Amino acid sequence: MIVRKSLTNDRAKIIDQIVEFVSGRKIETALDSGCGFCAIPLFLQNRGDIKGPITGIDILDDMIFSAKELTKKCNGNANILFEVAGDPDFSECHKDQFDLVTCLDGIIDLDFVEPTLAQIATVCKPGGLVIFTHPINGNGNDYYIDHLYEYGDFRYLRGYETDEIRYTYALEKVR
Repeated sequence: MIVRKSLTNDRAKIIDQIVEFVSGRKIETALDSGCGFCAIPLFLQNRGDIKGPITGIDILDDMIFSAKELTKKCNGNANILFEVAGDPDFSECHKDQFDLVTCLDGIIDLDFVEPTLAQIATVCKPGGLVIFTHPINGNGNDYYIDHLYEYGDFRYLRGYETDEIRYTYALEKVR
């Protein structure tokens, strides 16, 4: 089982913020975009915040392989499917499917931020929650949120300055 105390301090702070965001919500399905090891959604699944399956996608084959291995070691019973990102039909196949979409530091490595945000907006269910972190950079704090608004009808819930280099945001898809 992945436990909170095994995470770095900044990840533990993000976990606390995300737990606050998801508290009291009915989350049956989740997508972790740029999943890396998928540690935070797995933590939420272990807590019972996510009742059903998690889909983890990443652009790196090696990261998906490592995530599968880590999941086996930490929680062999996890309900998770890993996919390599890049399927052009992913958004349409999963339109309005996920109650929770997370993208935790996944955006920082992309040269194609806007298409990623468009996919996130498409796959999040109405009433669903999008949580993402991004670095403090020259684009300004609202850069990512503004692009997400372009692709869907979202209501801003809350944002935190997580640490000196990162923000965490939560938005709810209205329709």
